Amino acid sequence: MDTLLTDVREGSRRAVSRALSRLENGDAELTAAALRLSRSSAWVLGITGAPGVGKSSTIRRLIELGRRAQRRIAILAFDPTSINSGGALLGDRLRMAEVLDAEASVYMRSMATRLHLGGLSRSCPAAVNILASAGFDMIIVETVGVGQSEVDVMRLADTVLVIVGPNSGDWVQAAKGGVMEIGDVVGISKSDLDGAADTFRDVRAIIGHRPGSEAIIPVVPFSAHQKNGLDQLWQELLACAKAGSQVTDGSAMRTLVHSTIDAVLDGLTDSAMTELMASTSSSELLWHLADLVTAERPPLDERNEGA
Repeated sequence: MDTLLTDVREGSRRAVSRALSRLENGDAELTAAALRLSRSSAWVLGITGAPGVGKSSTIRRLIELGRRAQRRIAILAFDPTSINSGGALLGDRLRMAEVLDAEASVYMRSMATRLHLGGLSRSCPAAVNILASAGFDMIIVETVGVGQSEVDVMRLADTVLVIVGPNSGDWVQAAKGGVMEIGDVVGISKSDLDGAADTFRDVRAIIGHRPGSEAIIPVVPFSAHQKNGLDQLWQELLACAKAGSQVTDGSAMRTLVHSTIDAVLDGLTDSAMTELMASTSSSELLWHLADLVTAERPPLDERNEGA
């Protein structure tokens, strides 16, 4: 495993693909090692929205803008799971084939959610760390797009773009399910179509502040097809990324710990969880989980002070 991670850090795409496959297959040792890796050098951009709103078309345009800015880009696209094979239905890879052929430096991986709710998969946090360690400094995470359960991306991404289509009622369902609340930016796609202006007005009327901020969430109409509004969308995303990079180390560590705890607990069977809780005090359990995100533990007496 050490050799594999060394090859990943050296930028080997074959090693990256092997590592991601092992994560998908539930390699517990590699998952624990990957969760220890730093992703501080990468900007993780989460993109969510209902099927058909144009997530793949938007990603194609964001790739073009990112490459123009000399970004090394990787994409994790979470597709629905095949009931028969358990693998991903590779819709995103097919839809983005043109841009992937044109941008050989862009790495894309389609992953199955494995029926995990929340729009991502259990292996996603570790997969993002693998990509960051391989030198990708812009990692786009596209959720499966199933509606009201698309909330995992908020815990994982540095910046979240929620895409809403015109005249589809998507924004009503998104508002009901809390999806609007996870976005740093809301994009109104297909702005060249009838009804886009009405959708923009309706969304603008109900949108609120960013969590923990006085800033109003920006709503940006755009058209990936006509290439309208994309520069404004890109600038809003960059502004959010810059603001997010100024959080305190403690806040960033808490976010990382929560993400890791979610990943670990999601991967435990009911019997394993019962055994762990029966044999370990609650405070010590938290330190065991935090061990996965920091190589050093405070002295035992300091830990006991908070017990």
